[in-house]
Amino acid sequence: MQFNSICVQKTDPKSGFGIMEVLIAMALLFMLSLGMTSLFTNMQNEQKRQSLIAFLTSNKNLFENAFKNDQSWANILTGNAVMADCILDAPAVCDVSLSVTPPAANTVDMTFANTIQVYNGATSPGSVVYDGRIQNAAGPFAGFTEKGSPCNPNAFDPRPNQGNDACPIGYVVTIIPHAAVTNPKVTVFAKMIFNGASTNPLNTFFNATITNTTFNPKYDVKIERTAASVNKSFAAESVRTLTGGGCLNGGFGDCASTGTRYLNWREPAGEDQFGLITVDNNGVTITEAGKYSCNVTTFAFRAGSVESRLTNDTWAGTKYGGANGFASAPTAGYTTLQFQTNLTVLTVPFTLAVWQSCSAGGTLTVPDATVNSCQLGFGNAYTGDAVRARVNCIKLSD
Repeated sequence: MQFNSICVQKTDPKSGFGIMEVLIAMALLFMLSLGMTSLFTNMQNEQKRQSLIAFLTSNKNLFENAFKNDQSWANILTGNAVMADCILDAPAVCDVSLSVTPPAANTVDMTFANTIQVYNGATSPGSVVYDGRIQNAAGPFAGFTEKGSPCNPNAFDPRPNQGNDACPIGYVVTIIPHAAVTNPKVTVFAKMIFNGASTNPLNTFFNATITNTTFNPKYDVKIERTAASVNKSFAAESVRTLTGGGCLNGGFGDCASTGTRYLNWREPAGEDQFGLITVDNNGVTITEAGKYSCNVTTFAFRAGSVESRLTNDTWAGTKYGGANGFASAPTAGYTTLQFQTNLTVLTVPFTLAVWQSCSAGGTLTVPDATVNSCQLGFGNAYTGDAVRARVNCIKLSD
């Protein structure tokens, strides 16, 4: 009988990974640890950056509120007396260094001529929330740390290659009047400057150096308003030049039974500083979309029952508002008609026409031609241009 032999090899329980396996495992662990370290570092940097962006956004809101809020704006003017005297009271005595040239679109004025202190909206005189008075590029000035804390002491240096990581954030706050007149249109800026040490990576991220005049809507503030009001507004009026018998044949308060359109419109000086309208002989054309609150005034003399309307074109066109009144013809009666209306302008140009009708023929067909309609029933005739109608609107929102 023959037997086949089977050979069984026993495994040595003391055997393990070879040296190469261990080295490979160590290399993998090292690479993993490097990747995790890099990941955590990037996460920390991103968290730091997002926190800083949130702070800068908060600062932007602070400046916007200060420039728009009535009380804080009043405090700003009180606390910056030279600027207030210039734009509210006596433009002729403005300091010659003040800029009155409107900045180009999408740019920020960085001449440092009109820098100011910013106040909050507390009861007058309020408190300074930021001192933006940078008269030139040589610091140090008020600033903030990357964590959003005010630097103490002031250590913000905006000059190129002079920044520091202890206080890298500051603002240039400027008011630019657009004309040397009382209560002009003004542009108010708060321009963020980031100027860390030369090795700070956020210098490149923000690209907000003192020499960069580009307006950045993420961090910068740019508000257009008048010196006295935050709202844009305009006014226009229809006039009759009192020459060549115009007084007897028209004067104040033109109207006819079929409706008379007020003509010869003009913009009174300084009444449309934001370029919201154009005017021509037929009426007013709004050129900027938005919501408006408008007051319309017309006059009637010796006209009987009177109705005035604000329409899109004709007497029978879209009616935006109106008023009724009475001005007795036999007794040379005179009345003023006023009404308020809200307009939502979705598309431009948006045309406005003012009309007036009356039952007694009105001053275009004066019942008694010997009565001078410019006297309005008084002894002396009005000698200037007769303002026959007026439209005054405030823009409420875009």
